[in-house]
Amino acid sequence: MIPDDPFEVLEIPEPKNDLAFVYIIHLEKPFGLPDENRAARERPERKKEYQAHARHYVGFTTDLIQRLKDQREGKRNGHRGSSVFMLSVKEAGIDWEVSRIWQGHEKEMRLQEAKIKKAKCTPRYCPKCRAEKKAEKRRIS
Repeated sequence: MIPDDPFEVLEIPEPKNDLAFVYIIHLEKPFGLPDENRAARERPERKKEYQAHARHYVGFTTDLIQRLKDQREGKRNGHRGSSVFMLSVKEAGIDWEVSRIWQGHEKEMRLQEAKIKKAKCTPRYCPKCRAEKKAEKRRIS
């Protein structure tokens, strides 16, 4: 469950001129609506392949506190792709939390965000998913 103030558990440094952040948002349950998915509509026989699967959002910002507040409220404020995704998550009533934050120079952080997105394996970078996977392995053993 998310605290009333999602920032009370985070220690976020004050932004500096070239300081930027990459962050992972972990969704409490998978998100995706196959009926609204264009690929699922075009290929109904493969609809099962397009079930809800998104569990994370990877973002970049130079003002982390404001960015997360905007996402919590579903505001667009000129940001691109995440606005649509996070607004849809909000409308679906899915809770989320920030699971990991990197900080560094803006150029470095843009490369870090691209690396994570290109890998297409965000759970590898998400501490919450890694803990769930370890717990599942222990149950199986």
